[in-house]
Amino acid sequence: MNAILTDIKPETARHLAEQAKANGKSVDEYLKSLLPPINGQTDDAKETIGDRLERKGLIGIIDSSEPADPTSPPQRSPLYEVIAAKYRKQGLNLP
Repeated sequence: MNAILTDIKPETARHLAEQAKANGKSVDEYLKSLLPPINGQTDDAKETIGDRLERKGLIGIIDSSEPADPTSPPQRSPLYEVIAAKYRKQGLNLP
């Protein structure tokens, strides 16, 4: 990394220092603010990409136990009926 810093021209370093000062930040803070977040997190808020997408309403939780239409009867697969019949033989009362 030091090799990179030695490649910066003095006028570029001066310009960065001026911009940092104008934004009320140190040069390090200013440069970090220009870089994208690492691993989907921001340094300040520690907000993950998942948190950001959820906050924007782009992802969410779907409760699959809730029927799409509460007034309609439940739709059960043939596998459910086979398993339910087995449980009924064992003495369980299933709907």
